[in-house]
Amino acid sequence: MRLQQLSDELAALLGAGNVISDPDQLAAAAQTNYPSSQQIPLIIRPATAAELAGCLKIARRYDQAVYVVSRGKNWGYGSKAPVQDNCILIELDRMDRMLDYDDQLGYITVEPGVTFQQAFDFLRERKSSLLLGTTGGPVDSSLIGNALERGVGTGVYADRFSAVCGMEVVLPDGSIIRTGFERFPGCATGKLSRWGMGPSLDGLFSQSNLGIVTRMTIWLVQCPAFFQIGFYKTDSIGKLTQLVDRLQAMAMEGLIKPAVTLYNDLRVVSAFTQFPFHETEPGALDPDELMAQIRAKSPVGAMVGDWNGEISIRAVSEEHALLQSRLIEERIKDLVYDLSFVSATRDEIMTRLDTHYARGGKTDEPPTLSGFLLNKYIGIPANGAIGYAYWRKRGPVPEVMDPDRDGCGMLWFSPVVPFRGADVAQAVRIIKSVVKDYRFEAAISFQCLSERSIHIIASISWDREAAGEDEQAVSCYREVNRQLKAAGYYAYREATLDMPLAQAEDDYTRLLQHIKDTLDPGHMLSPGKYIPSPQVSLS
Repeated sequence: MRLQQLSDELAALLGAGNVISDPDQLAAAAQTNYPSSQQIPLIIRPATAAELAGCLKIARRYDQAVYVVSRGKNWGYGSKAPVQDNCILIELDRMDRMLDYDDQLGYITVEPGVTFQQAFDFLRERKSSLLLGTTGGPVDSSLIGNALERGVGTGVYADRFSAVCGMEVVLPDGSIIRTGFERFPGCATGKLSRWGMGPSLDGLFSQSNLGIVTRMTIWLVQCPAFFQIGFYKTDSIGKLTQLVDRLQAMAMEGLIKPAVTLYNDLRVVSAFTQFPFHETEPGALDPDELMAQIRAKSPVGAMVGDWNGEISIRAVSEEHALLQSRLIEERIKDLVYDLSFVSATRDEIMTRLDTHYARGGKTDEPPTLSGFLLNKYIGIPANGAIGYAYWRKRGPVPEVMDPDRDGCGMLWFSPVVPFRGADVAQAVRIIKSVVKDYRFEAAISFQCLSERSIHIIASISWDREAAGEDEQAVSCYREVNRQLKAAGYYAYREATLDMPLAQAEDDYTRLLQHIKDTLDPGHMLSPGKYIPSPQVSLS
């Protein structure tokens, strides 16, 4: 009865079609890529910040917990599934307006429902020379959602949350604030300067349950006059260790500009092929031997080595770019092989962007490494990387991929390590040895977001329909994280699976809980998300 009354009030505010109680849709929303038993009693879909604020006020009167997602494409970290049971799911996909844009100053202001594809189309319709770095996520994932989880992209603004400002936030009591200079009426720099005046609140709302971000300004990169991407391979962990130290020195000197990317063979190959079940069983072969065999047989495998790297060069002319590339080659040539550079002028990049847009993403261009790299760095969104979620599935990859629906198991390990070869080697040893013990294979990439630290983004995948693999994968995930933390390598983001266990019992956590108690006394908003909450019992 109480839930029906709550549903009726929400329907009166949002319209009946935006309050969903269909059991099949509720069950689908609760699906994620690892074991989860959370139930969702309702889904609601507000279209404006005012409607969202009204929903929170109604839920507060009923002492009803809610859980918020932008688009819910956070595969491998939790998708749409709440951390705690019986939370109403608030989906923000209807809040999908592009609110502001400035080509000269290089920004867009968006709502949480705006996707990477939508932003790409918006820029192309205006013939903009601004570039939006892509991620490995789907084209219909949220820009704001990715930034708030401190996701990692490509290019100069790969550290996505460092290139945002001027947020609008709905607090748990329904009040609305704006951060930075946006709080001041008529301020000319609200979308241009991060901090404003006084204490900065922006960070409180990333990886957080203290408020709901309903608009954000995202800075974009100007397309360079001449662009190059260097791609190379290296064939041993020993050379990789030396290479990391060499790259770090080059980054400190300013010869290369973070982000710099490295990754193993499985990170690429698994996006295009699946585990060879017809030839071997999981765990029967050493993962490195398995990958060597797959690379030898696969056309895609021939394009990558044991370890691979990318370095992007932004230049004012071809001569400027060639000078940089020659210096880079001289510094790393003894540690790598198959070093090559993909080049493009600004006009060539603009033509490539406009052609992709005009053809609706369809192309008759044969797949090549150079085309793949260029598309990734100039901001063309793509779904190809999602194929990794199907690496261990026994059936074929569907044309329209949905890892939640299709029972794909996936979990991410996300430690941050010092930008030092010895630390990278130690973290890799931990990940690969534990994953091997649990009969999985680890896809590993390094995103060197600064001159001082590296975000390791590693994952395992499995078939959730295979008996026992869920339990095996969760044990593997927990053991990898345990050993990484013991070595001093803590994750920069967490899956909802262990989010209630991720926080230490220290003064920092107690301060977060005090802020939560102040802003959200009943822990109504996304209970348990990054900030520990008591288990809320709701009808």
